[in-house]
Amino acid sequence: MEINKNANISDTQWFLYPNGYDSNINLLITDASKRILAATILGCTSRVILQSIPMVLVCDKGSTIPAIQYAEARGYNIHRAEPNSSAGELLEPGDAQGPAATIVETGDGGLPLTRAGIILGRILEYVCYATNHPYLAILIDDLPSLGQVPHIENVLAMSSKINVRFCMTAEHMSEVAAAYPATHIKIIENCKVFF
Repeated sequence: MEINKNANISDTQWFLYPNGYDSNINLLITDASKRILAATILGCTSRVILQSIPMVLVCDKGSTIPAIQYAEARGYNIHRAEPNSSAGELLEPGDAQGPAATIVETGDGGLPLTRAGIILGRILEYVCYATNHPYLAILIDDLPSLGQVPHIENVLAMSSKINVRFCMTAEHMSEVAAAYPATHIKIIENCKVFF
Protein backbone atom coordinates (compact mmCIF):
# COMPACT_ATOMS: atom_id res chain seq x y z
CA MET A 1 0.00 0.00 0.00
CA GLU A 2 1.35 3.41 -0.94
CA ILE A 3 0.09 6.47 0.89
CA ASN A 4 1.36 9.79 -0.36
CA LYS A 5 0.42 12.63 1.98
CA ASN A 6 2.20 15.28 -0.08
CA ALA A 7 0.93 14.30 -3.51
CA ASN A 8 -0.36 16.91 -5.89
CA ILE A 9 -3.97 16.32 -6.92
CA SER A 10 -3.01 17.23 -10.49
CA ASP A 11 -0.99 14.00 -10.46
CA THR A 12 -4.21 12.21 -11.44
CA GLN A 13 -3.19 11.25 -14.95
CA TRP A 14 -3.01 7.66 -13.66
CA PHE A 15 -5.64 6.43 -16.13
CA LEU A 16 -3.83 7.74 -19.18
CA TYR A 17 -1.00 5.26 -18.75
CA PRO A 18 -2.52 1.79 -18.28
CA ASN A 19 0.82 -0.01 -18.49
CA GLY A 20 3.34 2.49 -17.27
CA TYR A 21 2.26 4.78 -14.46
CA ASP A 22 2.43 2.77 -11.25
CA SER A 23 1.70 -0.69 -9.92
CA ASN A 24 -1.07 0.89 -7.82
CA ILE A 25 -3.06 2.57 -10.54
CA ASN A 26 -6.39 3.04 -8.79
CA LEU A 27 -6.80 6.33 -7.00
CA LEU A 28 -8.53 7.05 -3.69
CA ILE A 29 -8.59 10.67 -2.50
CA THR A 30 -9.62 11.35 1.10
CA ASP A 31 -9.57 13.93 3.87
CA ALA A 32 -10.43 16.91 1.72
CA SER A 33 -13.39 19.23 1.52
CA LYS A 34 -16.43 18.18 -0.52
CA ARG A 35 -15.68 20.93 -3.03
CA ILE A 36 -12.12 19.71 -3.62
CA LEU A 37 -13.27 16.10 -3.90
CA ALA A 38 -16.03 16.94 -6.39
CA ALA A 39 -13.60 19.06 -8.43
CA THR A 40 -11.13 16.18 -8.48
CA ILE A 41 -13.72 13.78 -9.86
CA LEU A 42 -14.77 16.27 -12.54
CA GLY A 43 -11.12 16.94 -13.39
CA CYS A 44 -10.49 13.21 -13.82
CA THR A 45 -13.67 12.92 -15.85
CA SER A 46 -12.58 15.66 -18.23
CA ARG A 47 -9.22 13.93 -18.78
CA VAL A 48 -10.97 10.61 -19.42
CA ILE A 49 -13.29 12.27 -21.93
CA LEU A 50 -10.37 14.04 -23.61
CA GLN A 51 -8.77 10.63 -24.19
CA SER A 52 -12.10 9.10 -25.39
CA ILE A 53 -11.96 6.37 -22.75
CA PRO A 54 -15.27 4.60 -21.94
CA MET A 55 -16.34 5.55 -18.44
CA VAL A 56 -18.75 5.10 -15.56
CA LEU A 57 -19.36 8.29 -13.57
CA VAL A 58 -21.14 8.10 -10.21
CA CYS A 59 -21.82 11.47 -8.59
CA ASP A 60 -24.42 14.00 -7.54
CA LYS A 61 -26.87 14.93 -10.28
CA GLY A 62 -26.00 18.62 -10.21
CA SER A 63 -22.28 18.03 -10.61
CA THR A 64 -22.67 15.70 -13.61
CA ILE A 65 -24.06 18.36 -15.94
CA PRO A 66 -20.77 19.83 -17.26
CA ALA A 67 -19.28 16.35 -17.62
CA ILE A 68 -22.27 15.13 -19.62
CA GLN A 69 -22.21 18.19 -21.88
CA TYR A 70 -18.50 17.73 -22.52
CA ALA A 71 -18.90 14.00 -23.16
CA GLU A 72 -21.75 14.63 -25.62
CA ALA A 73 -19.63 17.20 -27.45
CA ARG A 74 -16.83 14.63 -27.75
CA GLY A 75 -19.19 12.06 -29.29
CA TYR A 76 -19.86 9.86 -26.27
CA ASN A 77 -22.96 7.68 -26.23
CA ILE A 78 -24.58 8.75 -22.93
CA HIS A 79 -26.39 6.13 -20.84
CA ARG A 80 -28.19 7.37 -17.73
CA ALA A 81 -28.72 4.61 -15.19
CA GLU A 82 -32.30 3.91 -14.18
CA PRO A 83 -33.34 1.71 -11.22
CA ASN A 84 -33.72 -1.40 -13.40
CA SER A 85 -30.91 -0.75 -15.87
CA SER A 86 -28.87 -3.78 -16.84
CA ALA A 87 -25.09 -3.49 -16.85
CA GLY A 88 -24.85 -4.64 -20.45
CA GLU A 89 -27.10 -1.92 -21.80
CA LEU A 90 -25.27 0.71 -19.74
CA LEU A 91 -21.78 -0.22 -20.90
CA GLU A 92 -22.29 -1.11 -24.55
CA PRO A 93 -21.76 1.71 -27.05
CA GLY A 94 -24.59 0.46 -29.28
CA ASP A 95 -24.68 1.95 -32.78
CA ALA A 96 -22.86 5.11 -31.74
CA GLN A 97 -19.36 5.73 -33.05
CA GLY A 98 -18.02 7.12 -29.78
CA PRO A 99 -17.40 5.38 -26.46
CA ALA A 100 -20.09 4.86 -23.85
CA ALA A 101 -20.44 7.12 -20.82
CA THR A 102 -22.52 5.52 -18.09
CA ILE A 103 -23.90 8.19 -15.76
CA VAL A 104 -25.20 7.13 -12.34
CA GLU A 105 -26.71 10.28 -10.85
CA THR A 106 -27.50 10.54 -7.15
CA GLY A 107 -29.07 13.24 -5.01
CA ASP A 108 -32.11 15.40 -5.74
CA GLY A 109 -33.81 14.09 -8.86
CA GLY A 110 -31.32 11.24 -9.15
CA LEU A 111 -31.16 7.74 -7.74
CA PRO A 112 -31.17 7.00 -4.01
CA LEU A 113 -27.60 6.33 -2.86
CA THR A 114 -28.17 2.68 -2.01
CA ARG A 115 -29.83 2.06 -5.39
CA ALA A 116 -26.86 3.72 -7.13
CA GLY A 117 -24.56 1.38 -5.18
CA ILE A 118 -26.54 -1.65 -6.34
CA ILE A 119 -26.40 -0.53 -9.99
CA LEU A 120 -22.66 0.07 -9.68
CA GLY A 121 -22.34 -3.43 -8.22
CA ARG A 122 -24.13 -4.83 -11.28
CA ILE A 123 -21.72 -2.99 -13.54
CA LEU A 124 -18.70 -4.31 -11.61
CA GLU A 125 -20.00 -7.88 -11.74
CA TYR A 126 -20.55 -7.56 -15.50
CA VAL A 127 -17.02 -6.24 -15.97
CA CYS A 128 -15.54 -9.08 -13.87
CA TYR A 129 -17.20 -11.76 -15.96
CA ALA A 130 -16.86 -10.13 -19.37
CA THR A 131 -15.10 -12.18 -22.03
CA ASN A 132 -13.21 -9.18 -23.41
CA HIS A 133 -11.83 -6.31 -21.38
CA PRO A 134 -11.74 -2.98 -23.20
CA TYR A 135 -10.25 -0.14 -21.20
CA LEU A 136 -12.73 1.45 -18.75
CA ALA A 137 -12.49 4.30 -16.23
CA ILE A 138 -14.80 4.22 -13.19
CA LEU A 139 -15.11 7.51 -11.31
CA ILE A 140 -16.96 7.46 -8.00
CA ASP A 141 -17.64 10.55 -5.92
CA ASP A 142 -18.08 9.78 -2.19
CA LEU A 143 -17.70 6.00 -2.28
CA PRO A 144 -18.80 5.42 1.36
CA SER A 145 -22.17 7.13 0.76
CA LEU A 146 -23.17 4.31 -1.61
CA GLY A 147 -23.03 1.71 1.16
CA GLN A 148 -21.29 -1.59 0.47
CA VAL A 149 -20.99 -1.75 -3.31
CA PRO A 150 -21.04 -5.42 -4.36
CA HIS A 151 -17.86 -6.73 -6.04
CA ILE A 152 -15.82 -3.54 -5.61
CA GLU A 153 -13.04 -5.19 -3.60
CA ASN A 154 -12.63 -7.93 -6.21
CA VAL A 155 -12.65 -5.56 -9.17
CA LEU A 156 -10.08 -3.30 -7.50
CA ALA A 157 -7.84 -6.33 -6.91
CA MET A 158 -8.06 -7.49 -10.52
CA SER A 159 -8.32 -4.06 -12.15
CA SER A 160 -5.02 -4.20 -14.00
CA LYS A 161 -5.92 -7.58 -15.49
CA ILE A 162 -9.33 -6.45 -16.71
CA ASN A 163 -8.28 -2.94 -17.85
CA VAL A 164 -10.38 -1.04 -15.31
CA ARG A 165 -9.08 2.08 -13.55
CA PHE A 166 -10.80 3.72 -10.59
CA CYS A 167 -10.80 7.25 -9.25
CA MET A 168 -12.75 7.42 -5.98
CA THR A 169 -13.23 10.01 -3.25
CA ALA A 170 -14.21 9.87 0.40
CA GLU A 171 -14.23 12.69 2.92
CA HIS A 172 -12.36 10.60 5.51
CA MET A 173 -10.62 7.24 5.54
CA SER A 174 -12.71 6.37 8.60
CA GLU A 175 -15.84 6.50 6.40
CA VAL A 176 -14.33 3.90 4.06
CA ALA A 177 -13.55 1.70 7.08
CA ALA A 178 -17.10 2.12 8.41
CA ALA A 179 -18.73 1.28 5.06
CA TYR A 180 -16.42 -1.72 4.47
CA PRO A 181 -15.49 -2.97 7.96
CA ALA A 182 -14.26 -6.36 6.77
CA THR A 183 -12.59 -5.33 3.52
CA HIS A 184 -11.44 -1.71 3.75
CA ILE A 185 -7.79 -2.77 4.04
CA LYS A 186 -8.13 -4.71 0.78
CA ILE A 187 -9.65 -1.63 -0.89
CA ILE A 188 -6.85 0.63 0.35
CA GLU A 189 -4.11 -1.83 -0.64
CA ASN A 190 -5.32 -1.76 -4.23
CA CYS A 191 -5.26 2.02 -4.52
CA LYS A 192 -2.81 4.86 -4.59
CA VAL A 193 -4.12 6.90 -1.66
CA PHE A 194 -3.89 10.69 -1.50
CA PHE A 195 -4.67 12.52 1.74
